[in-house]
Amino acid sequence: MLITAPAGTLRGYIQNGLGRATGIPYARAARFSRPKPVALSGFGSPYLATSPSPAAPQKIRGAGADIRQNVLVSEDCQNLSVSFPPHAPQGENLPVMVYFHGGSYLVGSGDGARYLPTRLVLDENVVVVSVTYRLGVLGFLGGSEERPANLGLLDAIEALRWIKKNIAAFGGDPTNITIFGQSAGGDLCTQLMISEGVAEETLFQRVICQSAPLDLVNHKQKLSAHLLRKTSRVTLETPAEQVGALGWKLVLANPLRFGLYPAMMPFGTQYSHFPLPTFGRQDDSWAGVAPQIEILVGHNHRESAYFLPKPPSALGKVARQVYEALVARGTQDIYRKPAEHFAHRHRSTDGKATTYLLRTGHPLNHLSGAHCTELGLLFANPAWQGDNLLAGLNGDELEHQGAALRAIWAEFARSGNLLQELAPQARIELGQHLKLLGRYERRAAVHWAGELFYP
Repeated sequence: MLITAPAGTLRGYIQNGLGRATGIPYARAARFSRPKPVALSGFGSPYLATSPSPAAPQKIRGAGADIRQNVLVSEDCQNLSVSFPPHAPQGENLPVMVYFHGGSYLVGSGDGARYLPTRLVLDENVVVVSVTYRLGVLGFLGGSEERPANLGLLDAIEALRWIKKNIAAFGGDPTNITIFGQSAGGDLCTQLMISEGVAEETLFQRVICQSAPLDLVNHKQKLSAHLLRKTSRVTLETPAEQVGALGWKLVLANPLRFGLYPAMMPFGTQYSHFPLPTFGRQDDSWAGVAPQIEILVGHNHRESAYFLPKPPSALGKVARQVYEALVARGTQDIYRKPAEHFAHRHRSTDGKATTYLLRTGHPLNHLSGAHCTELGLLFANPAWQGDNLLAGLNGDELEHQGAALRAIWAEFARSGNLLQELAPQARIELGQHLKLLGRYERRAAVHWAGELFYP
């Protein structure tokens, strides 16, 4: 399959009925340097877009990469992959959804096996782009002239520029782009909103922010400075494998000094460093872009269960109650309150915001509704089969719930108008498998707030 784009000619392929062009370089960068766009002609013509994007350097655990990535690792990780309906002609103007993976800004990759978007693309007739970018010490830790901050964020901006220029060649609409991400990827999406130049270039129109720890970036200035000093021995010659392993060792370093929650996710974007605003001015920046960007933001109902060990049944009811209290508190502090605040600020500055709460999972599964659960429904590919997050749900439940969630995400990307377009359809067509509870709160007629509830 030959694809002619402004960036050059690519050779893609069809996988199980899905059109794919994978491992496309959108930029390159020397270590500790800002990314620069690259021409595909430098990699051969046509470019063979048939291999997965390599993951950024990170710690490898067990028989594979973190969170079942199943891809190679390389510092030349500024690549993206496009999944599209295989017979979509150029100029069809399908909605474009750009996915930024999570992993605490430390692990993961855009082409991890769990993120294959076959169902999302073919069921909803959209184009999905998966972006891989620098992580950890090399992507989200800096603050000096020799080691700039926010390099992974700058990678993401270059990817969006590539997408806007080239996505029409895959049937996508460059004027209808939604960025979406989970956990750190969701947080990254919100930082892209206020990155210098992004709004002016109109690189995207909508944001879906899933289960993101949106407040943690505000509490890591001292921690980031400490980690920058602690990693001062990392040079241009330090092997990438060592750098990736070092990043993992810094998780939960000094929680008493810098706070437990920031120490759990020590890497991330940094204010007062290009391309982000000065610390303390970020709210003004979000207010400035609110009228031109629509957002869908929310979380799962038991997020923190993902991070807590299941209490032994021998400890009895009291232990279970303590466990549930810790899950509720962590979910509220890290996910619910920041998401609600983000949406409220957006609405109060003339932006359109939709909030959601996702309840799913078997009640006897201690990971019911935990962090990452919605990914198994959204992507619904073979890599999720047998996963503990979805244990207890039968095939019909997974099918109906996944279809409902994909329909909501895609309709938001298509129109942004969930209240008028999706809610009646969801009540009628999806029935008991998806109940949009009747709390449609009209605020200046620009949003609805409700719950996505799976009984």
